[in-house]
Amino acid sequence: MLTEKQNKSLTIGEWSDGCDVPGLTLRVTERGTRTFYLLYRYANEQRRLKIGRHGINVTLAEAREAARLVLRDVV
Repeated sequence: MLTEKQNKSLTIGEWSDGCDVPGLTLRVTERGTRTFYLLYRYANEQRRLKIGRHGINVTLAEAREAARLVLRDVV
């Protein structure tokens, strides 16, 4: 499970929130940009929804809530 403190120290890659919200990931680029995405399946296709950039317009709590709303509507 991701925490706000962890988010600031993560290295390049894609990190999962774990079991809290299935499919919620944080992608960290070489430049340090941190962006939340939701990975989910719809009509047997893998989808990736960009939720927003961490620290600029979305906090971890807001990303979790947005992901829950999307998953509720998709399922």
